[in-house]
Amino acid sequence: MEEWTDAFRTCETIFALINRRDKHVQKQILQQFYTQLASIFWKSGNDLFHTYALLNQLKFVRQSTTKTPEQKQLLACQLVLSALSVPLNNKICNF
Repeated sequence: MEEWTDAFRTCETIFALINRRDKHVQKQILQQFYTQLASIFWKSGNDLFHTYALLNQLKFVRQSTTKTPEQKQLLACQLVLSALSVPLNNKICNF
């Protein structure tokens, strides 16, 4: 878990550095970044970080004019299903 936390922090640092650049980075590049990040977390089985990456991806997809409403809706559905699949922590949960 610590390795994936470090990987996630590294990705967030990269994102912060991209946003500090003088030239505005195209939203498509950031969308692709979060798409790849989500697939990394999906393959690793880390559901919480996968959901967070999908949330950030959805922010850029909503602003996109090249995506159809069906594609935007599909990503929103994937985000909801991903959020619902995050297991509850047994230490916190009273179930």
